[in-house]
Amino acid sequence: MNLLQFLTSNPNEVRVIKESVLSTAKENTWLERARKVEKDAEL
Repeated sequence: MNLLQFLTSNPNEVRVIKESVLSTAKENTWLERARKVEKDAEL
């Protein structure tokens, strides 16, 4: 089964994957901001 078939046959799975990807991206953004704040505080 190729990716397109998987995506079209499992809409719920796709939604879950998309949400987890988005939440991971948000967490990474917050981590980057926190690290930047820590670095600025050290200076």
